[in-house]
Amino acid sequence: MRKVSEATCIFLISLILILHSLPLSAQDKQKGREVFTKKELEGFNARTLSELLNALPGVSVEVGKVFIQGSSGKDVVVIIDGRRITDPSVKTTNLSGYWAEEIEKIEIIKGAGAAIYGDDTAGGVILITTRKEKRGISGTWEAFTDTYQRSQIRTKIVQKKISSAIGGTLQFTYYDQPKGYVDLWAIRIKNLFLEKKSDAGNKWAINLDAFYCESQPPGLTYAPTPNADAKGYDWNLTASFEKGALKSQTYYTGYGDDYKNPDINFRHQYLSQVLGGTINYSLELPWVGKTPIGVTFEHYIITSNNFDTKHEPQGHLFVAKEWGLTQWFSLATGFRLSYYTAFGLGYNPEITLNFPLGKWALRASICQSHNTPSIHSRFYSSTYEKGNPDLKMERVNNLVFGLTFNPLKELSLSASGFYSHIDDAVTQTRYGEITTYENLATISRKGAEISLNIKPLSIFNVNLSYLYLMVKDKQTQLYVIQKPKHTFKYTLNLKWKSFGLMHRGEWSSFYFSDSANTIKIPARYIGDIRLTYQLRECLAYIEITNFLNKHYEIFRGLPGHERIFRFGLQWKF
Repeated sequence: MRKVSEATCIFLISLILILHSLPLSAQDKQKGREVFTKKELEGFNARTLSELLNALPGVSVEVGKVFIQGSSGKDVVVIIDGRRITDPSVKTTNLSGYWAEEIEKIEIIKGAGAAIYGDDTAGGVILITTRKEKRGISGTWEAFTDTYQRSQIRTKIVQKKISSAIGGTLQFTYYDQPKGYVDLWAIRIKNLFLEKKSDAGNKWAINLDAFYCESQPPGLTYAPTPNADAKGYDWNLTASFEKGALKSQTYYTGYGDDYKNPDINFRHQYLSQVLGGTINYSLELPWVGKTPIGVTFEHYIITSNNFDTKHEPQGHLFVAKEWGLTQWFSLATGFRLSYYTAFGLGYNPEITLNFPLGKWALRASICQSHNTPSIHSRFYSSTYEKGNPDLKMERVNNLVFGLTFNPLKELSLSASGFYSHIDDAVTQTRYGEITTYENLATISRKGAEISLNIKPLSIFNVNLSYLYLMVKDKQTQLYVIQKPKHTFKYTLNLKWKSFGLMHRGEWSSFYFSDSANTIKIPARYIGDIRLTYQLRECLAYIEITNFLNKHYEIFRGLPGHERIFRFGLQWKF
């Protein structure tokens, strides 16, 4: 009875929240962020948002995960137009369905952001602002196929009026791949939205993301099994309202998976649901001034055929303030207090110092973040992955120093150093053929990065970045898996009339793929090339991924990177 009462209370509170507030968005300007404008982003000549983020210094993107400066993929939150698209229960970020040309601005907060943006921000926060659509009906259609026997069709349509807009993206993906690879088909609705502005200046919006997939994943451990199959689905329904200094967001998200392998009589059905909401208000305080404050409530419900249904409510309270003390010095502070029924109390303080010095800018940030293990890591199981319901909440202390230098419009330089001390770090571990998650006693993550952007000609630009990273278990002095010590990335872009050429490369040193540091994956170089031709509103492209066709690793019996030729067409209307 008590569990039903908790769920009912949280549900009622969440419905009320729609009348109030929304988390601080990319429009709330704070100093100490790396900001990439529309013009700078166009210089990367990227096709998708994932490709665009991969080109930025210190950022890397894999399927469902975003990393900043070698952080864990679960420690980075992505927010698009004020809406958190990182799944709260699975801790994954799916960027599929967003085109690079839609992006107006990207702001990156490295190693900070927990005070305002909450859990899973020990690595940082990425704030993305999309371009406003023109009035009338507009859209984009794209289709591609490749030698990997993968194909995709996606269409975006938006109708915008003076005070309202409606639109969304529909995407269909089909993989009929060679033997040894995972076959799948998937359909996705991305950012199906309806927004309205009233004459009084109030604004409300409803957004829906939904996904359904059927695939043939590895069945027996580390080996594809023809009879093993999985059905996966997720959704996020968000309602937001804005009225002056008050903003609100109420959301209902879910993730489900039905995995079965009849060869060994194994089946695992799993569903996690999150009902929550946030209130944010910019309060005018005496002697302090305008101060953003907010509160968040969430209720998790986890069900499975292998354990009883679990209910886990949680609540958060945060406050933030920035002082422009002098022309060359500003101070930003924040604090978040959280309570989890599954983990207890957590608190996230944060201080950032900024020194704008003409063409130079210096930044120093220190913060603490309490991050909860994902529901997926705790409860999901298959024949090659085991959940660990006893995982503890991890505590991360971050220290970041950064500088930027812009002596010319054709040249910009940025550099940073960082150190993280992580207690009870939730870390992927492998014992033989089984993957699971455990709390290591203490992990240290330290390193430095430097990036350089050069544009000697109007038709040509070069972006270079280097990341040094050292991630170790402090007790055993063993390296954490899949963390190369050196990573060098570059992007070369050439645009001439209707033609375009993009070449991107990434070299990383060796890393260990097992927790005992006995299996070493050699150093690798992955290079991609794309040729484009623009004819009015139509774009045709040919791209080659991993053009050297080098093999570096095998994951769960599946081949690693291979050379892929892809042919695509894009039409804007």
